[in-house]
Amino acid sequence: GYPNGSAASHVLGFTGVDNVGLEGVEYLYDQHLKGIAGWKKSRKDARQREVVSRQEDLVLPVDGYDVKLTLDLQIQHAAEKYLNEGCSKYHALGGSAIVVDPKTGDVLALANYPKFDPNNPGDADVSYRRNRAITDVFEPGSVFKVFAICGVLDSGAAKMNDRVFCENGMYRTGGRILHDVHPYGILSVAEILINSSNIGTSKLTERLGKKKLHEHIKAFGFGERTDIDLPGEIVGIFRDVGKWSATSISSVGMGQEIGVTSIQMAQALAAIVNGGMLLKPRILIEISNKEKIIKKYLPEVKRRAISESAAAQMMQMMQQVVESGTGKNAAVKGFTVGGKTGTAQKLEPNGSYSHEHFIASFGGYIKISEDEKYVIMVSVDDPKPAYYGGTVAAPIFQKIAQNIADTRGSHS
Repeated sequence: GYPNGSAASHVLGFTGVDNVGLEGVEYLYDQHLKGIAGWKKSRKDARQREVVSRQEDLVLPVDGYDVKLTLDLQIQHAAEKYLNEGCSKYHALGGSAIVVDPKTGDVLALANYPKFDPNNPGDADVSYRRNRAITDVFEPGSVFKVFAICGVLDSGAAKMNDRVFCENGMYRTGGRILHDVHPYGILSVAEILINSSNIGTSKLTERLGKKKLHEHIKAFGFGERTDIDLPGEIVGIFRDVGKWSATSISSVGMGQEIGVTSIQMAQALAAIVNGGMLLKPRILIEISNKEKIIKKYLPEVKRRAISESAAAQMMQMMQQVVESGTGKNAAVKGFTVGGKTGTAQKLEPNGSYSHEHFIASFGGYIKISEDEKYVIMVSVDDPKPAYYGGTVAAPIFQKIAQNIADTRGSHS
């Protein structure tokens, strides 16, 4: 059985009666390990199998092989606990929380709601067994402004303190009318993010141009799999720039007309926090048997997603979102926290935007010290009655970040 009960159940998966891994990492072991020279599948009773915690890493013996994961049991428990509490409180359909070390791409926690107990997987509805963090595609909404504005800064289309007239709350562009929740006059680029102005963001992406916007978003890994070593990852939706409509340039910058997964969001946020490099999210560290290490999985840099200076500026702006903007509920006393809220309308079956169903999200980071930062991405599917990212998702982020600060942050 699995002594940690439902801890990390979506990552570990579960084993069928004949002990062949059915879901999660176990499915991948079956795929990868069968191909390794000398790999023999011994029939071992499922009850002999257990998950142990060693140096805070999860190690899973698989038929005489140990598979060491990047998950940190303490952070994983915190992510599950607070995601569960937040999703239950707001009667959500589902949700996920991911914690990543931006220096290595290591996934320290991957929690999904609802969760199931891998010891009794048959009790759970199939949808409960879905690893939502990698299989559920959603329009990210305003949290996505971070990546669009990164592109604007990186390309030199605008600087952080440039001033933009935000049309007092109503702006006609590409044949449609954009509104802001609060009407703004002149805002700096930083204030556009802090106040989450749709109009300001649209004007900035128009300066950048659609070809460059598309390139910058692609550089952050959207529209392609992260290649995390878990089965079932979905690529998301990011249309080729040739298929964009007149409204796409403003829509994409605000996180519409694009479908992402939480793991893609975490990967892209980590690139901002580590100085601009896109790293593959790592979940496996090594596979070994009693004699030797059979396969090592090293951190993997994919490419530079953004310049170091644009990344540093964006971190500063994200910090201001938490200090004085829509992300106040994410603050952790005594620590630097930065992030961005998102509230996205879900699509109705007929393709129109819903006015009742939303995805609330918050993505950001906590800094423990100059070389120790954690990226946390939280998304909540269809919360009620509250549905704003700042109300629903930011407090979940805050509790996970607080837990990390309490256990890691002997120094602020």
